[in-house]
Amino acid sequence: MKTVLKKHQKIHFLVNGTVNIRDLNKQIGTDLPINNASTVAGLILYESRIIPKKGQIFSFFGLKFKILSKKNNQLLMLKISKNN
Repeated sequence: MKTVLKKHQKIHFLVNGTVNIRDLNKQIGTDLPINNASTVAGLILYESRIIPKKGQIFSFFGLKFKILSKKNNQLLMLKISKNN
């Protein structure tokens, strides 16, 4: 099981794009869907329908996802923020 890398103030999380959505849901208390993607990066690609650029921000399911780093089309590091 891959883990959330770093937690900030209980509302921001730095996450590797390969983190499994089920694991993320358990670790940060979310309910992200698992039917169309198995990883966080896959979920962003599926929901956005584009290849994101570094720095791009998306809002899905009450969360903000910021692309912190990528290599080619692979999303490497993300910042996830809970909308309160």
